[in-house]
Amino acid sequence: MFVGLCTLTEMQGSKVSKGARKRGQLASLLVEAYQNREALEEQIAEGRRNRKEAGNKYGADHIL
Repeated sequence: MFVGLCTLTEMQGSKVSKGARKRGQLASLLVEAYQNREALEEQIAEGRRNRKEAGNKYGADHIL
């Protein structure tokens, strides 16, 4: 068992220090990823909509 590890929900509420962010520590990267999750999901959904609209516009089945 690992000592000193906190759960993801505990990490979400914490702030990431500049030093941890600069060093690229896994915990700080996870915190930032979960904090930015909604924005990322919206960007992905927007990209899917754009691809679908482009496919409808140009008649392509799959646009890569």
